[in-house]
Amino acid sequence: MRERLIRLLNESLIWNIIKLPNNTLELQIKKYAEEVDEFCESLEIEELGDVLITIGGLMRFNASVAYDALQRFLDDNDIPHIYAAILAAEKKMPILYERDYSNGYHHK
Repeated sequence: MRERLIRLLNESLIWNIIKLPNNTLELQIKKYAEEVDEFCESLEIEELGDVLITIGGLMRFNASVAYDALQRFLDDNDIPHIYAAILAAEKKMPILYERDYSNGYHHK
């Protein structure tokens, strides 16, 4: 599971660089907070996967902030939820590459 998580975070980082060239730390933190809120409201595992994707994007700008977010994620979730979130995020990554993000970090 550890290897899958690391691979997902790295893929999320690369996706963030490629698809969101004008992204900033402030925008990424805002997106991370939005995804956390969406998960808290819905409790859907797909939203938890989105949280992981945004954590990978945080690494682009500040490794310490990304690590702290990842540690909170790991502390707040049990192993089955973490694994399910990884699977959901892996499934979502190809979809994210197909989207248009010309208006910033939200897709059209």
